[in-house]
Amino acid sequence: MGSIASQYTTSVIGSFFQALMNLIANSYHNSKEAIHIARAERELRMLDDRMLADIGLSRSEITHVVRHGNSR
Repeated sequence: MGSIASQYTTSVIGSFFQALMNLIANSYHNSKEAIHIARAERELRMLDDRMLADIGLSRSEITHVVRHGNSR
């Protein structure tokens, strides 16, 4: 294999593995974030309505607040 073809092949393989590693890292990050969101929602849903009112939330706002913050 010639020098140019060898460099091209190495570059393509390197690019492929870099893209694969980015995909794996992003998937891990997204999975971890989804777990944190689910845990936060579950914990807030375990509170009674009075406790939610004390922190300024209604039960119907839980999902929105956990995912987007409390910007009203």
